[in-house]
Formats: sequence, C-alpha cells, structure tokens
Amino acid sequence: MYDMVRNRRAVSEIIAGVILFTVIITISLSAFFYIMAYIDQMKASTEYGYIKTLFNRLAYNIENFMNDVKLEYMYPHDVSAIGFTYSSVNISLLITDSTGSKSIKLMDGCYELVGATKRSLIPTSEPRIIIGLNTSLVNDIYQIPLLYEYYNNGETRIVFNLCRVFYAFRLENASGQFIDKQLTLVLFNITSIDNITLPPKVTGQGYLFISRSQSDDITFMFTNVTSAIIEINKDKLDLLERVGTQNITSLKILIKPIRILIG
Repeated sequence: MYDMVRNRRAVSEIIAGVILFTVIITISLSAFFYIMAYIDQMKASTEYGYIKTLFNRLAYNIENFMNDVKLEYMYPHDVSAIGFTYSSVNISLLITDSTGSKSIKLMDGCYELVGATKRSLIPTSEPRIIIGLNTSLVNDIYQIPLLYEYYNNGETRIVFNLCRVFYAFRLENASGQFIDKQLTLVLFNITSIDNITLPPKVTGQGYLFISRSQSDDITFMFTNVTSAIIEINKDKLDLLERVGTQNITSLKILIKPIRILIG
C-alpha cells in the first residue's frame, strides 16, 4: 500500500513537472514570438519613416526641380522598398493663337514614386494627405507635390505624386505701363535615368538617384493667344478666365522630366 501511494505521488510529481515545463516553454515561445514581431514592426516603422522623410524632403525642395539638380539618397530596405506606379493622367491643350486653332497632347500618363512595406503602420485604408492638394491645377509651386499614404491588403504605402499642372501669370511693365502678358505652364514627369520616354529605372534597393537637367525640357511657345483651354482627364479649364484676361501676348509650356534611378 505504501509503495502504491509513493508511486502515485511520484507520477503526480512527474505530471506536475511536465505541466510546469510546458507552461514555461509556452510562455517563453510566446515571449520570443512577441519580441520578434515587435522588433519586426519597429524595423518596418523605422524604414517606412525614413522613406516618408525622404519624400517630404523632395516635396519641400520642389523649387530646385525647376532647374538643374542631382540628388542621391540611401535608405534602409530590409522590410521596405521604393518603386513606382503609373497614373493615367491625360493632359491636352486646346489653343487659339496667331497661327489658328489646334489641340496638343501634353502628357499621356505619368509616373509616381511609391514607398511600401508589408506591415500595418497606419490605422485606416482611406488615403491620408501629408503634403499638397488633391487637385489637377495649382498656382503655387509648393502645391505641385502631392504626398499621401494609405493601407491596403496588408501593405502600407506612401506616394510621391507630381501629376498636375502649375500655372503662373505675369504682367511685365516698364515705366508703369503693361507691355506684356505671359502665362507659363509647368508639368513634371518622373522618367528613366536612361531615357525620358521610359518609366523610372529599377535595378535593386537601397539607393535613389535623381537628376534634373533643363536640357531635357520639352518647350512649347505660342503668341497672341485668344483662347487656352486645358483638359485634364476630360475636365476642361479655361486658363485665360482663370488668370482674368481675354488674351495674352505669350504662352510658354514646359514639360520637365525628372530622371530617376531606384538602385
């Protein structure tokens, strides 16, 4: 009888030991996976934040892209990356000037820079604007960039978008008299480092090279303009009405390619 009691006690101690061991292993594994998930989330947040800072810097320095500039950036890329996406923005100009009426295709789609990580870093799937306005025509150079972020299908994305038209109207005068009316339109497009007709070039991750040269600019000039309608994705805007005049002496349109290498 004594041996049976002792055996039961021994079995109970073994079972208790196994249960305790299982509990310790379960807690340890849970803590391990929690720590790994936390480290992974923190790494994704840090890398994504670095890309967001980079895009913010590009947006705030947009005036530099009016001229020649070369920029190089390195960014962490273990769980995040930079790429590009196509935006179906179609821009045409319907114009009447000293040579007659004509329709000119200015842009047939443009490209956007996109930073992404396959982690949930923002609480909503609705796009959240960080910089800029969600409009196609702006008259402030610092409203050209649109920077926004969103979450969809397990991926957090931030988008650097330049697909809009900037216009500036100037009256030049001498001795207090108006001698000229000049309307300038500027369109940016993100292109390949090798050819401005191609999308950004992607060869790897962790390196971003940006080159802007005025020699790449595509320029249109018109004189004695009596009508200028710009059509952006079938929305028509009267430019002369927008700047408050019935005619302008000169209209200059600049399409400025920005050469991008995502290395």
